[in-house]
Amino acid sequence: MKHPAVTTNAELRAAVVATNGQTEQIGTWDVSLIEDFNNVLSGTSGPTWLRTWNPDLSGWDVAKGKDFHNMLGSAHSFDQDLSEWNLSQATRLDGMFHNTDMDDATHCPAPHPGFPADCSAW
Repeated sequence: MKHPAVTTNAELRAAVVATNGQTEQIGTWDVSLIEDFNNVLSGTSGPTWLRTWNPDLSGWDVAKGKDFHNMLGSAHSFDQDLSEWNLSQATRLDGMFHNTDMDDATHCPAPHPGFPADCSAW
């Protein structure tokens, strides 16, 4: 069963919290209308289980996203492949992977002009 579309940062945060750490369906969620992903999966601003959460988000359509600041900050265990994400509309990527296991560029979204290829510096 596909999760209903979530269209705002607040809706996505609430949906994530409602999973109580279960990851089976999150990769199929329709997040294609969200522009603000700021802190949505942050281990410091959400439940403590987010610090060890490692869901597959590779199927998310984030092409309309503009703000990814601290999206996965302090999600210590996160190391999924996001290389297919389209970040061409992104205006803020700083701290996106702050304090995570993303220690190299192999899992990072493809860069676009103005953003580094090595996401460990974001």
